[in-house]
Amino acid sequence: MIFNLVINFKIEFFKHKRIKYINYKETLDCVFLSAKILIMARVSENPLQTFLDKLYLEKSGIPVKTYTDFIDIHKEQIIKILQNYEENKSIIYDILINIIIHINDTDYAEILLLKLFDIGIDPNIHITTNHSLLFYASLHYKHRLVKVLLENGENPNIPTRNIVLSNYNSPLEFLLNRCYSSYNYDKIKENRLKTIQHLLDYATYITDIPMLQVLKDEYIRNTGQNTINDNIQFYLKYRKNITITDNTIIMNILEIKQPLSLQTLCKFSVINDLKLDPQSLVDNRIIPSCITF
Repeated sequence: MIFNLVINFKIEFFKHKRIKYINYKETLDCVFLSAKILIMARVSENPLQTFLDKLYLEKSGIPVKTYTDFIDIHKEQIIKILQNYEENKSIIYDILINIIIHINDTDYAEILLLKLFDIGIDPNIHITTNHSLLFYASLHYKHRLVKVLLENGENPNIPTRNIVLSNYNSPLEFLLNRCYSSYNYDKIKENRLKTIQHLLDYATYITDIPMLQVLKDEYIRNTGQNTINDNIQFYLKYRKNITITDNTIIMNILEIKQPLSLQTLCKFSVINDLKLDPQSLVDNRIIPSCITF
C-alpha cells in the first residue's frame, strides 16, 4: 500500500506543470520524504508494527522525539497489546534488536530502550531462532547498552544459543573466547573492557579455570599492574561470580603452577603445619607473605 502511494506521488510530482527541472537527487529525496510522512501518519491496528516500520525505514534518521512521542501517544494501546505477549514477541524482539544493532548513536538508542522498558517490555525476551539482546549488545561492544539491559533485569547468564548455534554459557564466556585481531585491539579495547566489566559487575558466572585465565590474561592485565595482588583483588571483588568449587581457583589466583618448586613446597608445608587454609586466608584478606609467591 505504502509503496503504491509513493509511486503515485512520484508520478504526480513529475506531471506537475510548474516544475520545469528537477535533478535525480531531489527526486529521490522527495520520494523518501513522502514515504516517511506516509509511514509516520499511518495508524496501524498494531502500533508496535508501525514503530518497527519506522525503524526499518530510517533507523536514526528520524529525530528521537518522534519515536518517544509515538510511544507516548500509543502507550495505552501498546500496553494492551503486550498482554498478548506471545503473539507480538517477534515484533518486540525485532524492534529491540534494530535499536541495539543499527542505531549507532548510543544516546539515541539508550533513550529508546529505556522508554520501551518503562512501558513494560521485558529485556529477557527470547526467540528460539535468535540470541539474547545482551548477546548482541556485547558482541558489538556497546557497553552502555549492555549496562541498560542489565540494569533493567536482563539475565547476565543467559546462554548464547539458538537453534543453529550452540556455543557458550553466557555472553561473557562468548566474548572472552571471541577471536579478534591484535592489530585491531587498540580500537576496540576500551569498549570491550567496559563491556566485560559491566557483565562482571552484574554477576556473570566465572565457571571454570580456562575462563578465569582468559580474564587474567586480558581484563586484569589491562586494568591493573598484572600482579598477584591484582589477581587477589579481582578474586575478592568477584568471588560471588565464581562457581569453581575446588582449590584450583586459589592455585590459579596465586599463580601456583605445577610442578611445584622446592620453595613453594616449603611454603605449603608451613601453611599445613599452621593448619591454615589458603582460600580462607584470601577470602578474609589475611594474606601472609609465606603464600604470596
